[in-house]
Amino acid sequence: MLARMQEYHALIYRRHKLPIRHIVIYLGKRKSTMKNKLEPPFIFSGFDIINLTEINPEQLISTQIPEMVVMALLGNLKDNQVEKVLNDIVDKLKSLTDSEESMTKYINQLLILARIRNLEIIISQKLKNMPISYDVEKDGLYLQGIEKGEKRGIEKGEKRGIKKGEERGIKKGMDKGIAKSAWMLYKKGQSIEYIATTLELTVEQVNEAIKEWEAKS
Repeated sequence: MLARMQEYHALIYRRHKLPIRHIVIYLGKRKSTMKNKLEPPFIFSGFDIINLTEINPEQLISTQIPEMVVMALLGNLKDNQVEKVLNDIVDKLKSLTDSEESMTKYINQLLILARIRNLEIIISQKLKNMPISYDVEKDGLYLQGIEKGEKRGIEKGEKRGIKKGEERGIKKGMDKGIAKSAWMLYKKGQSIEYIATTLELTVEQVNEAIKEWEAKS
């Protein structure tokens, strides 16, 4: 009953945000022997907050728990640390996993976390060039506009939803997602040369992407 009442408390508070008094009406003939008070350790009274952006990525990478290692991508990560931290994460995952299936699972988790920090394009490009068996081109990210098959379609003007006015920059070898990533990195203060190297574009392509996205914003 105590566990059930605590569950009721959470549900009622979530809905009404009011003080709650719980009453149980006992219908038995004999005196009730049920406990009606929780010990302090079992009472929910709040929670601690761990801010991942305040944690050094190396602190997470140094653990022996793969799920914590991939979380390093959400740590106090500066733009110029992305490549090194990613290399360290992959190397550590290799040492902690014993099968290709496990490695694929954690790489998938890494790509999902990358989206939280708007790093999915950069991480995908880096993973593609790493000596690991994971085939990044089969990842769901490529279904959103960065797989090679879609790029060929874009150059033919066949990508759904692409207007003629948007095709000018895309036909030069960029898809819409990569062009937007170039613009976002530029807004964060990265140099044109750094963006070109990171996203494997030419300086001209980066300038074109920035020009187009600034016109849209």
